[in-house]
Amino acid sequence: MCRCSFMLIFLLAWVPLAQGQIMDTEPDVIGFFADPVGNYPGVCEQNVPRLVYLMITHPSDTSGLLSYQCSFTIPDVVTSLGFQSAGTIISEDIFPVLDIEFTAPVPATGETYILGTWNIFLAEPGQGAVLLADHFPYEYYAAAYRTVASGDVRIPVHTPDWSNGMPTAPGEDQEVLWINHPEYCRYVVGDRAMSWGGVKGLYR
Repeated sequence: MCRCSFMLIFLLAWVPLAQGQIMDTEPDVIGFFADPVGNYPGVCEQNVPRLVYLMITHPSDTSGLLSYQCSFTIPDVVTSLGFQSAGTIISEDIFPVLDIEFTAPVPATGETYILGTWNIFLAEPGQGAVLLADHFPYEYYAAAYRTVASGDVRIPVHTPDWSNGMPTAPGEDQEVLWINHPEYCRYVVGDRAMSWGGVKGLYR
């Protein structure tokens, strides 16, 4: 390995977590993130509970969230410890199938709608991914949301575009959270994760 490779590895280990960068620049992306900003779509821990955030990033309508619908397929490596939706909800919350309506509009936070938080436990070393599923066959899309401005019109959301500022997809294109992916976990030091924007910045 050349000297420059050693220096790159050293620098990668010390670049701090970016605090204002959303991974995917496309509008209306849904996913789970290890931070409330939306710059780290995966986890790299075992034998610990972990909180992840379900978010819509770069929503095309920020007038206030009235409802959302989405569902997920959870791999065996993940044990769910409970999902807590944002705001006060009217409908029953039966995770991982979510059909949520709020009693009052939930405001956008920066460039995101935070839909809720999910407590997970990774009991054993293992690799996997949480996938966006389709439990709403009566709709034309797997997941969507409504806002004050959209009224009864649902705005469709999609999974991260792994070619749009994201690292190469480790699995299927419906992936919304990766678990212990060996290539990505190289950039985790303790509980601090390097943002992919930081990685790309080293090559400029």
